[in-house]
Amino acid sequence: CFFFNDTATTEIYTQAFVGSVRCVQETVSTQSTWGINSNKMEKKVQEEEKGQEEKKEELPDVFARYTGKKPEMDGKTFFKLFKDSKLLDKKLTQTRVDLAFSKYSEKKTKKMNFDQFVQGLEDCAGQKGMPAETLKSQICSVGRPVYKGTVAAKVKLHDDKSLYTGVHAKGGPSTVDKDKIASISQTCDRSSADVRGVKKQEIQLLNKLLYLQKKKKKKKKYSALI
Repeated sequence: CFFFNDTATTEIYTQAFVGSVRCVQETVSTQSTWGINSNKMEKKVQEEEKGQEEKKEELPDVFARYTGKKPEMDGKTFFKLFKDSKLLDKKLTQTRVDLAFSKYSEKKTKKMNFDQFVQGLEDCAGQKGMPAETLKSQICSVGRPVYKGTVAAKVKLHDDKSLYTGVHAKGGPSTVDKDKIASISQTCDRSSADVRGVKKQEIQLLNKLLYLQKKKKKKKKYSALI
């Protein structure tokens, strides 16, 4: 502790002392917060690395997903695996992948099991000029088949509802008269018919006409005899 006779000097020294104490406190607090933040960042990085390791599929799992859990793989699926993994280039073309498949697959079934599949991957890695482990890890990073469907084109008159006209825009009766036509049975004659397509009702009418004609002929013959 310091004691001064003059009050002004004592105030100056006390202010300087308090300011130095505050600076020390701020530096300590910033260092502590920086240490906490750095620890949090390290934990996040470790968690992400663990998550990526967990997400990475193993080669047997990839084989099972591409084959639909079947014990064998065909040539089309083998080529799709390389296409999804983006391993095709000038060195490793589709023909070389097909040749590797035909080399290690069964001649009769034209399919390969898992051991033959691994041999085919190693052969393709040698043709591409890269280690087999890196090729396998790149295939495992895909994990499952990639399917890409066609996207419908934009139609201005359909997508923009402000351009709708008629009943669709201003309301009114429906475009389908449900009171008159409720189903296709009302527009098509679905009554039973014979093999030639002649309806039973028509056959019955024809039979009645023939019967009446025969009756008339009989009456005429009888009246002529009398």
